[in-house]
Amino acid sequence: MKKNLVRIGLLLGLIQLWMNLSAINKYWVGGNGNWDPTNTANWSLTSGGSGGAPVPTFADNVFFDINSGTASVGLNATCQCYNIDCTGFTGDLFGNQSLHVKGNFKLGSGMSFTFSGAIGFLGTSGTFTVTTNGIVINAQIVFNGINGIWILTDNLSCTGVDLELLNGTLNANNFNITVKNFYSSTVGSRTLIMGSGIWTLTGIGCVWDLSNSTNLNFNSNTSTIKITNNTASEKTTFQGGGLVYHNLWIANNSTLANVIYGSNIFNEFKADPGTILEFDAFQTQIVSLLTITGTASEHIKLNGVNGNQWTISVPNGLVCCDYLDLYNSVATGGATFYAGANSYDGGSNSGWIFSSCTTDIFDKGTDNLFKVYPNPTSGHFSIFLTDLPAEIIITDMIGRQIKKSQTYKNQLDFQLSNDGLYFIFIITNNGFRTEELIVNSCSSSQ
Repeated sequence: MKKNLVRIGLLLGLIQLWMNLSAINKYWVGGNGNWDPTNTANWSLTSGGSGGAPVPTFADNVFFDINSGTASVGLNATCQCYNIDCTGFTGDLFGNQSLHVKGNFKLGSGMSFTFSGAIGFLGTSGTFTVTTNGIVINAQIVFNGINGIWILTDNLSCTGVDLELLNGTLNANNFNITVKNFYSSTVGSRTLIMGSGIWTLTGIGCVWDLSNSTNLNFNSNTSTIKITNNTASEKTTFQGGGLVYHNLWIANNSTLANVIYGSNIFNEFKADPGTILEFDAFQTQIVSLLTITGTASEHIKLNGVNGNQWTISVPNGLVCCDYLDLYNSVATGGATFYAGANSYDGGSNSGWIFSSCTTDIFDKGTDNLFKVYPNPTSGHFSIFLTDLPAEIIITDMIGRQIKKSQTYKNQLDFQLSNDGLYFIFIITNNGFRTEELIVNSCSSSQ
């Protein structure tokens, strides 16, 4: 079985290499025209050459370059290519059909891209780049290539359209992404690497959907998800899928609610003044830093969906808030929760103190409830616990679970064989904590 898998992998790699080497270059020439199945007049085998070359297929590289000039090119049918490169092009690609790309995608910095159809990234068994050079894309983007890997080389702005990951790997590569809505809730094998950038969601309705995490490898890294739409026509929903996120920032003050579904884990949960928040019924949001303070004229309202109970858990320290309207909430974990003297107790709340935050009781030191040693390590390490019972989850950089253990013991020993950065999550009855672990086989630690 293992030999067959190796053979299949080698075969796919050879096919990909053959496609790269056998791809024919096709250049747009002759001014304005339509990229469709019958028009050969505008395609040449050389830059600025004579037209008459066959229409590009998935086996061909497409170039719109300086010799393509200021042409307006209509994508009025389903268009196909391997790589597409628009470096030096100063014209416009327009239309409302589909563009299917199996390789790299690169727009030129001086061009227009008013195309409003759909862009399908369909490459398989390879690593491809997506470069927009500051051009805003008005077309829906779908990544749907089994075993394909797409890496951004700059910021991706798709204001007003959706971004979908159905199959393959999307690596934001620490760049910012702006889209209307983001979806990846299929059963296809997919990996999402969010990086350190800001993912700005401008839509309404379900703006983030990872509700089905089957076959999903997810790594939020140090990213921030920012929800910004202020339209009062529909609620905004965040389908978190019970995953571990870095920062979530609700930056709108619509008169309708932002609904958080699933029991999720956040480094920071932040909401701007005037925000209305609803949390999934009987679910728990585990947060390291809760930043929710309104103003005298713009309270932040927090309630459960349909008026049901919801839970917020912060592991330690003080939670200092003010100008909140709180309903049906349970505040738990090791932290002390101050709602603030100007907040409103709407009923059925527990764990909150409705007075000003008392900062002088806050211990800014470490809590000593668990320790990982040695760190960095050559592979072997121990976790020492004082808060029991505890659940320990160890994941790699892209969110794949490596180990999981439930214990009543004060010390557990582990061995990791692969170098890299890992995340250790400790979940107890008093809350949630996390720590990074570096494994380096060259480390002198034993």
